[in-house]
Amino acid sequence: MSESPLAAAQCLFAQALDAVRGVAEAGSADERVSVLRLCEAVARQVDQVTVAAVAGLDRDGVFADRGYRSAVQALSDLLGWEHVEARRRTVAADQVAPRTGLDGAVLPARLPATAEVFGAGAGGVAACRGDRPGAGQ
Repeated sequence: MSESPLAAAQCLFAQALDAVRGVAEAGSADERVSVLRLCEAVARQVDQVTVAAVAGLDRDGVFADRGYRSAVQALSDLLGWEHVEARRRTVAADQVAPRTGLDGAVLPARLPATAEVFGAGAGGVAACRGDRPGAGQ
C-alpha cells in the first residue's frame, strides 16, 4: 500500500522545516535574514492553499453536510481558530476564489485584482478583506 499524497507532503514539509529551523538557529546573520524572507513567502503560500481549501469545502457544501451553519463556525470548531481568524479566512475565500454560478458555470473571483495579487504571493490574507472601503481593488 503506497503512502497518500498528503502523508508524503507532510513528511517532506517536516523535513524542510527541520532544515530551515537549523539555519534559523545556527546560520549566519544573512542566512537568518533569508530565513525570515523564506518564512514570509511560505506563509503566504500556505494561506493560498488554506483559502483555496476553505473556498472549495464551502462551495461543495462539506461544512453544511457536517452540520455547521457557517464556514466560520466550521473552521473555529475543526481547527480551534478564534472567530476573528476563521472569519478572516472565509472572507478571503469569498473574495479571491473562483465562484460557481447557479447554472454551475465558473465565475471569476469577486475581487479579481486582489485575487491576482494574492495568487502571486504579493499580498496576504489581510489584503483580501472586502469589508473596508477600497479594500482589495
